[in-house]
Amino acid sequence: MKVGITGNTGFIGTHLTEYLRKKGFEIVPFEKEYFLYQDKMDDFVKQSDVIIHLAGRSKPHDKETVYIDNIMLSLKLYSTIKDVKFKGHLIFVSSIHENKDNYYAKSKSKSREMLGVFGGKKEYKFTGLILPNVFGAGAKGYNSFITAFCKQLYAGWMPKIFKDVEIGLIYIDELVMEIFDVITKPRYSDYLQIHTTSEAKISYILSTLKMFNDGERMIKGKFEINLNTTWEENLTNWQS
Repeated sequence: MKVGITGNTGFIGTHLTEYLRKKGFEIVPFEKEYFLYQDKMDDFVKQSDVIIHLAGRSKPHDKETVYIDNIMLSLKLYSTIKDVKFKGHLIFVSSIHENKDNYYAKSKSKSREMLGVFGGKKEYKFTGLILPNVFGAGAKGYNSFITAFCKQLYAGWMPKIFKDVEIGLIYIDELVMEIFDVITKPRYSDYLQIHTTSEAKISYILSTLKMFNDGERMIKGKFEINLNTTWEENLTNWQS
């Protein structure tokens, strides 16, 4: 099976690409510049049995640009899918934060609904994935508060908690396995929520990371092991 991944150099895309290759999938080459060249987009879509749409912007200086750019990326992908008569499986990745009142969230929600409507016309098979908070090493450009905490502690700053609430989370290695299941055992839905694998208060996460930063290790269970791995791998990356 050939899988095409837009946003394949990002946090989730990098981990997903590596995992799928280990599982024997052929990954169709993709570069962000392909969106600018119709012939490259055509080739990308034609070669793919499954397309996972991760590409998007989250932090330009002009916040309205986030909405416009992300919608345009989704429209560009759809127009190519329609032109080449793609009949495979399109997986659009969004998050539980898509209902927030900001341009990025609105762009993810609108794109998912738009691509789901087109898929509902039987033009292709569609799954709109809704992710919980994702954490893991390599989330430099990803909106992960855990990575932000790691970076601030490493720099000698003590992060501030403005609202201490319990957060549902999924570790990146667990997430890519969930996406693998959606590929191999398709579940077609405009709104398919990926469940959390752990829950913790923000204050607990911060205190645990602070212990790691201080050289202490408090490994209670799977969540703490994954949190420690995130800390250690980030530390290695920053020191290299």
